[in-house]
Amino acid sequence: MRQIPAERIRPGVAAFEGRRAHVITLEYAALIHRAGGSPVLLPEGLEPGDAVEIVDGLLMPGGEDVDPRWYGHAPDEHADIDMSRDVREMRLVHGAIEQGIPLLGICRGAQVINVALGGSLSDTPPSDIVHASWGQALTRPVHDVVIGSGTPFPEGAYEVNSAHHQMIAAVGDDAVAVAHATDGVIEAIMCADRGILGVQWHPECLSDPASGEWLVAQAERRRKSRRM
Repeated sequence: MRQIPAERIRPGVAAFEGRRAHVITLEYAALIHRAGGSPVLLPEGLEPGDAVEIVDGLLMPGGEDVDPRWYGHAPDEHADIDMSRDVREMRLVHGAIEQGIPLLGICRGAQVINVALGGSLSDTPPSDIVHASWGQALTRPVHDVVIGSGTPFPEGAYEVNSAHHQMIAAVGDDAVAVAHATDGVIEAIMCADRGILGVQWHPECLSDPASGEWLVAQAERRRKSRRM
């Protein structure tokens, strides 16, 4: 069996339970590989407290809606939600924050992080911009966002793909909205001093290495600081 070198940074990728399988799409693992890290699958049976002890960073992936009851709203009876997944992922995020482990959230993952920080979500309003573009491949950008300063991404206009109908409404504690679509939808949040980044688009499906490189660099910085 090929051994992972001890010096390799190991971001964990939160898996979710599918039909008789623990599932994560290959693109999430590839995002970490391309950035020079070694992704570690974190299955549902692994206690969140144990999970954050064995990784250098944490990637929270996309998926179904976050249950609105987390931020005091009533769920839509037709909403696609999974409370057991919500509970586990909230515990993972809180555990990572408590341990100072860098966090990258993608799509649903960004929303989970925002809610864990005390923020809220709402449904994306009708717009000329297509945010819920599930009917087409995520390998193609569908709209621009405007990126602020101090992020891993180039400042200014930036092309992204999109597949969400929930959006960040109130930003969580210590987080800052650092990217917006032209219709005002928040597309990225960041807590720079805590190593937390959430994006609404899917960088793992684009040739967009910035977020993966950011997570691995943050994880490497944390590992080095713990050795000092």
